[in-house]
This record gives sequence, C-alpha cells and structure tokens, in this order.
Amino acid sequence: MYGTEHSVFLIALRLSFDGILGGMFWSLTGGHTLVLPDPRQLVRVAEFTRLAREHRVTHLFNIPSYYRAVLRDPGGLPDTLRLVVVGGEACTPQLVATHNERLPRTRIVNEYGPTETTIACTVETAPDPARERIPIGRPWPGARTLVLDERLREVPAGERGELYIGGQLVALGYANQPPARPSGSSRTRTGDRAGASTAPGTSPASTSGARCTTTAERTTRSRSAVRGSNSARSRTCWNAMRTWRRPWCCANVPGRTSRR
Repeated sequence: MYGTEHSVFLIALRLSFDGILGGMFWSLTGGHTLVLPDPRQLVRVAEFTRLAREHRVTHLFNIPSYYRAVLRDPGGLPDTLRLVVVGGEACTPQLVATHNERLPRTRIVNEYGPTETTIACTVETAPDPARERIPIGRPWPGARTLVLDERLREVPAGERGELYIGGQLVALGYANQPPARPSGSSRTRTGDRAGASTAPGTSPASTSGARCTTTAERTTRSRSAVRGSNSARSRTCWNAMRTWRRPWCCANVPGRTSRR
C-alpha cells in the first residue's frame, strides 16, 4: 500500500502512541527517510506543515481531527506528497471530500486497528466521500474480521454487531503476563459496533474478505466488558515518549543513520 519508491514519511504522533510503529518500522527497514516533529511543531500546525515542505515529504500519517486542521493551514503541504494515512479516530466523508478538493493527486487511506492486533489490521484504500460512513476496509493479510451478535454468531450482511479480529496479527497476551493463547488461534473483542458489507460465509476466505464499517463511537457496554477482562491481566503499556529539542530525521542509508 505504501509503495516501493524511496519515501520521506512524516508522522504526526508522539512516540508514546503505538500507531507510530507501522510507518516507523516500514521506513527504517525499507531504506526510507523518517521525519518526526518535535512537541512544538506537533501542536503548531503552521510549523508542522512547514516541516513537511522543508523535507519534501511523500507520506503523511495523521489522526483525522489533526489532519482536518492541517488541510486548513494556508501554507499547505508539499507537491511531493503521494499518500496520506489517517487512523486512530473515525474518518468522516467530509474529511475525505476536503482532502480530494485540496490534494486531488494524493491518495488517502483509512487504517483501523486496536493495540491487541499489532497496530493496524484493516485498511480502506479508496474511501468514497459520497458514502454515509467511511468503511474501515478489508483486513490485512494474516487478519480476519468477524462481526458477531451477542451470542457470538456472525450477523447477516447489512446487520450490525460487534467487531472481533482474529488471525496471526492478534497479540499472544499482555506485558508481564504469561501468553494467553497460542499464536494464530485467537480473536480479540474490539468493543466497536460494525457492519459487514458482504454476506458472512463459512470459510475463512469469505469471512476475512468482509468489508466493514464502524460507528464513530464505541458502545459503553462492550467497551466496559473489554476493559474488565483486560484489567485482570494487569495490562502494561510501553511508554517510549521522548522530548526532542528539534525535529528528528533518520535516513536509513547503509553505514549512516543521522539525526538532523
């Protein structure tokens, strides 16, 4: 999805947010350039867009509410931008429409995934602003999406239920706890209400190909149940936050890794 050409990836997140990891590791393992804003640039949109223009970024990750502010900035984004990835919040049709108007030659995709599924697990590669809701898309290879009712039965196409994620991307357990399940045999309850746009099937292929939409808000009942089951395992988060005095730019070139 991100392409194979050399890229400059700017991520509008702090290091303590796990959503940064996908773009970070893709950049560093593929020989691309990673640009991270310092705290001042992150909270001042004009400085953030200036950073994007200065480094001639080709890829950009934002949460939707932040990207909305970026699109309103009069300085604008560079003409080198090829891909915008949004995630972490509901992506609205209005945001996609504004993006298409301001950056008609730049793709926008909508990623979704809770931490328990190793960051992102589904992606909508062609969001349509004419839709009532922007789908979270189809699952990544190795992931399965299931929309289930209260009795854990798959709901018919067009009906709504709770979204479960299964497959190899689901974590084995929580930090400082024994593995809760063997690899590949698990599914995690997201707490999100969703609907499948294709009929559920009995084979993994048909289930994993379902294209899902979610509501913008998570249900209180489902989310409380999820929190309750996780708190018993003393869930621990890695906090990798670090305050940078200046923007961090890492060029993954053999023999040279630089902070500029």
